[in-house]
Amino acid sequence: MNSISKPDSFAVKECQTAGFKLNEWVYQHQLRMPHHTHERASVSLILKGAFVEKSEQKTYLRQPSTILIHQPQKAHEVSFDYNDVHI
Repeated sequence: MNSISKPDSFAVKECQTAGFKLNEWVYQHQLRMPHHTHERASVSLILKGAFVEKSEQKTYLRQPSTILIHQPQKAHEVSFDYNDVHI
């Protein structure tokens, strides 16, 4: 499984300080990302919208104010079925 690029998303804000990179991403409605991994660990806060995430044969509805912690190289898939999502 390879890392995936984000062709249907875009960063609206970006800041880098003390070795940390902070981004606000917008993912477009109806975007589907098949199983993929990320090279680095991440912590995300869902700011607006909702989406479905599948990981380790479990399905989660992710909603605003949810904090996600992803380990590096952990496979998951995502469906932005409901609306645009800000993370």
